This record gives sequence, C-alpha cells and structure tokens, in this order.
Amino acid sequence: MNIRLASEADLPAINECIREAFEGYIGRIGQRPPSMDRQFLPLIREARVYVFETGRGVEGTMVITEGADQVEISSVAVGRSSQGQGIGRQLMKAAESIALRKGFNKLSLFTNAALPELSSYYKSLGYVTSIGASMRGSIACSLTCSLKRCSRVMTDRPVQWNPLYLVHPETRTLWP
Repeated sequence: MNIRLASEADLPAINECIREAFEGYIGRIGQRPPSMDRQFLPLIREARVYVFETGRGVEGTMVITEGADQVEISSVAVGRSSQGQGIGRQLMKAAESIALRKGFNKLSLFTNAALPELSSYYKSLGYVTSIGASMRGSIACSLTCSLKRCSRVMTDRPVQWNPLYLVHPETRTLWP
C-alpha cells in the first residue's frame, strides 16, 4: 500500500472512488454531496490530490489545500469495497504528516451536519467541532485538529482532545 500524489491517469479511479463513497448520502441530505460534482483534474495538476493505492489500484483519495495558517482536507473518500479497513484513518494520518512537514499545525475539514456518523468518526481521530456553516444549502459541520496538541501525530501516546477553535463561516479562517 502507498499514499502518493495523484496523477492524471488516476482520474477515472478517483471519480469512481468518490461516487462509491458519496452516492449513498444523496437521499439523506437531499442533494449530491459537493465532492461528487468536483472537478479533480485541475486539483491533480496543482498537486493537491492524494490517493491510497494497493495492488488492487486506487482505493481511497483526499484533497489537501493549504491556507494561510492551516491545511483543509476535503473529498476524503474510500471505495465501497475497501471501507472499514482503516484506509480513511491512514489518509487522515497522512494529511496530518503532510501538514506538519509543510509547517502547518492546524487541519480543518467540513462534513454535512445531516451525517452525524461522519462527525463522530472525525472526533474519534482527535478533531473537534468548531461551528456550523452553510455549504450549498446544507448545514456543514466544521472540525479542526491542532497538530501541536494532537499527540498521536507525533508519539504513540493516547490522543489528547484539542481546544475549541471557531471557524468564520465566510472566510473559513480560524478565530483563536
């Protein structure tokens, strides 16, 4: 297994992974999740898309966007047949490592508030809920992780819960 930057040749597998991961949410949120309509080719060309690859091919993907003082993770997806095997957790750990290597100490992501199991999953990884925001007509749940305090990134000690950060809903920047 390998987590690497995506290439243009990975685009069909990325789109399939996204479709498999998100299509089940359409009925629950009343619309297509934004990741399903995202154009990944420009993001691949900007070196922002990563894939989780095994001998079977691309089984997971995520997008990492650098901000002024944080990294935003988006479009985290694992193909249906690969779910429940820890791939999402490994992608998130890779995102944390990438952020630290690039000199960032905060990560953020948004998930739909109508999907509480996703918020619970990210909280189990050490993320804390910041603030609700509107995203394509849905209420989004913003979660952040402070890597300075997220001990599992740097050591094998148990996760320490992080202080609450508020994310401005328009600028999506962190308020201390």
